[in-house]
Amino acid sequence: MHGIKRILEDINGRNPLKEEIDVPALKKAWANAKGKKQKDNIIIKFNIPGAFSKNRGGEIKLGHQYDLQTNPKKKLIVHDDEGNLFYLTGKPMKLIKFEETSIEGEEISEGFDLLPGHVINNELYVASRELQEFTNRMRAGNDFKKKDLQKIIRDLQGVVKSARTFSKPEDVPVSYQYKK
Repeated sequence: MHGIKRILEDINGRNPLKEEIDVPALKKAWANAKGKKQKDNIIIKFNIPGAFSKNRGGEIKLGHQYDLQTNPKKKLIVHDDEGNLFYLTGKPMKLIKFEETSIEGEEISEGFDLLPGHVINNELYVASRELQEFTNRMRAGNDFKKKDLQKIIRDLQGVVKSARTFSKPEDVPVSYQYKK
């Protein structure tokens, strides 16, 4: 039935594979997806085509190659068999992981994450010491206390939440510039 629907849509002059994708909405949905089933549903909802031909030994599909040869600056959003999303770009043709791009999908982001200095010197330091003490107690043969380990994990999750992503070194505020 799905193939018939696509043919009818093509006859009516609308090719679903050529439609523009709402990249910010896709990026948000993809970031919130938990598990393969949800990601598969997003691929279907946004009508994202597969990247590789099953008939040609896993090479990039000819239609994608043609699109990128006629418009080398174009970026196609495609998926692989494992359910990962990619941008397929032309000249030179390459796959770029969808997660490694900006939300607009226009430029490749080589972003980096940093922690504020006060978090490194306080919360991270304390969690590090607590984990070391916990490890020493386990090596000494003491009882495993699940609550102690869960507290360390919560503390580390708090550290992770304080991280920020920056795209340029000059965008980093003083509070995130760690000095010993």
